[in-house]
Amino acid sequence: MSGLLVAGLSDVLRLRYLASGAISDLTEAITVARDALALASEYPDERAAIMVRLASTLQSLFQATGDLESLDEAIHRLRQAVRELPDPRQREALSSLSTALLLRHQATSVPEPLEEAVDLGFRTVALSTEDDPAFPRTAANLAAALLARYRLRNDRQDLAVAADLADRAVAVSRPEAEVLSVASAVHAVRYETFGAIEDFDTALSLWQHIVDDDAAPLSVRLDAAEAASGLAIHRARWEHALAFAEKCLALLALDLPARGYLAPGPDHVQRYAAVAHDGAACALMLGQPERAVELLEQARASQWSRLLDLRTDLSRLQQADPALAERLAQIRAQLDAPTGQDDDWPSDLGHELSGSWARTIEAVRAIPGFSSFLAPWSFAELANASAGGPVVVVNISRVRSDALIIERQDVRVVPLPDAHPERMRILATEYAASRDLGEGGRRRLSSTDELLRQLWSLIVRPVMDHLLPRKAVRPRVWWCPTQALAGLPLHAARAHDSNALEMVCSSYTPSLRILVEARARSVVDTAGSERTLIVADPQPGPVPLPPLFAARQEALMIQQSTRDTTLLAEHEATRATVLALLAQHDALHFIGHGLADPSDPSNSGLALADGLLTVAEFARLRRPPAGLAFLSACFSGSSGFGSRDELWSPAVALHIAGFRDVIGVADVVADRDAAELARVCYEQLARGVHPAEALNHALRTFDDRAELSPVVGFFHIGP
Repeated sequence: MSGLLVAGLSDVLRLRYLASGAISDLTEAITVARDALALASEYPDERAAIMVRLASTLQSLFQATGDLESLDEAIHRLRQAVRELPDPRQREALSSLSTALLLRHQATSVPEPLEEAVDLGFRTVALSTEDDPAFPRTAANLAAALLARYRLRNDRQDLAVAADLADRAVAVSRPEAEVLSVASAVHAVRYETFGAIEDFDTALSLWQHIVDDDAAPLSVRLDAAEAASGLAIHRARWEHALAFAEKCLALLALDLPARGYLAPGPDHVQRYAAVAHDGAACALMLGQPERAVELLEQARASQWSRLLDLRTDLSRLQQADPALAERLAQIRAQLDAPTGQDDDWPSDLGHELSGSWARTIEAVRAIPGFSSFLAPWSFAELANASAGGPVVVVNISRVRSDALIIERQDVRVVPLPDAHPERMRILATEYAASRDLGEGGRRRLSSTDELLRQLWSLIVRPVMDHLLPRKAVRPRVWWCPTQALAGLPLHAARAHDSNALEMVCSSYTPSLRILVEARARSVVDTAGSERTLIVADPQPGPVPLPPLFAARQEALMIQQSTRDTTLLAEHEATRATVLALLAQHDALHFIGHGLADPSDPSNSGLALADGLLTVAEFARLRRPPAGLAFLSACFSGSSGFGSRDELWSPAVALHIAGFRDVIGVADVVADRDAAELARVCYEQLARGVHPAEALNHALRTFDDRAELSPVVGFFHIGP
């Protein structure tokens, strides 16, 4: 069989990967391409062509996974192809090699690949003429390499040549979006260097063309919206910056369906979502606090909220149009499958799944009564989250930082002038370090103590100053923190003479939308009439974990405190058994260990006898509304610390799955303290006290300065 015919199958698999994001398609495409290369061993022309295609697939694998070995193999194959091709036919291989070397430089900061990328770029341009269809891409590739070298060496000659090449590349009748992207970046750097308003206007105009091009790769459009918003902020063009941020979020809505609902957004989605925080700050600069709230809601917890939307709206659609509901359900079945990610979407196939999703949604919205199906919520709808008390959305941005206090249909803006993004990132990093135990299991108390004081000074005290003058003792307050603040213990913030625990009863919510949904659920009585599933110290567990000496005592206490219980202990607590019994019980008390995976929070979970029950698995649960899930487990409320804006943890997943109230732990807590805290909580619950108030009461009985104090770790999610 011809090697080129087999290589054709590799091309099909790569295209399928670009459409679906399944890494398995990409790895199979590489295997098939290598088989094709072996078949073409005696045909140099075929070998060279196949090597270029194999290199392109390997480069895609690098872009999807960051695997440098794949990129290095791609560079090796392209060098081979250049050697085996005669000079007139080397252009495609040279251009691809130049691009791969530029990627190598960007990934490693090593200058040598960049120098070679520039040299090869000049060779490629020399083999082209300006009427050649490939010239715009060839010239843009060289311009990109020269721009990278200018940033490295600050040689303005590189910038001048890059600008000339970029202008020549976009002079053709219909340049590709990738070509426009390079040209806009060059003009943006020229503006930053020389301050000429013409370069600013040109860069913004080119980015606008990309953003509006429905045929352009989605990742290129997102990059353009992000860059344009940032440049507009640089000139304090708040209207432009806000408009591009809004467009970025609209494009993300196209990306998220194809990327999947049951995994947190990949790093690039998190990065683009961060544009919303600057956009919200721009809205505040323009006197539009309600729009700021809407933008922040679109960005954070977007996948959790969209999963809730999908579940809720599909049931309504099933009654109105079963055929459309089934079509969406079929797409959703693909979305729920594990996927990989790629930054390079082709204009026709790259977002095929997103396109079919968008077309189906459009058809649904044409049905009377479904015009807002799966649409972002308005501020008027989101404000219903404050039906039980104020909700505080904290926005951290390079433009400005603020707490937005939502009460009824009003937003009060509380400036946080010292809460700079970098300072918040450092606080989050230091908190993560303080959770690591030193010799003898001793916490770095000084770090935690300083963190709580900083949180009080920077965030909580300004909010308290606006809330408490007209509030009763310990009113309910819901925190909706964003960016680096997500996961920090705002509820435990304090100073020498002030303590948030004594002033308010704090709860958290992943988003306003989720809090509104939770308020609407009808649940069983939380005073002790539910059927409670108790899972106690599952053994042996997925990895060696510390023994929990107080687990039996805690489990016995829960059995005595509740009327109808099922106990699963040690080896009985398997994944399948727990999942099955969750559907048959109205409450859960878990005594064990949680494990956080910062690199992929959907793999965070609760340790059971035969493995980890992950966030993604909890998110697939379908059950009627339930009462309280009490997770007496370290890290059960943590997804690890990074720059993610969404809270992905077992605690949040169980809340989404139907448990109205969840008590979890975002930190390390001594098991004896956890058992004692649970005892106090259940005493309060038996008296009809709300779970949030029961937890607040229990936390106030502990010393927040003690080692492994539960005061910092335990928190409540729910209405």
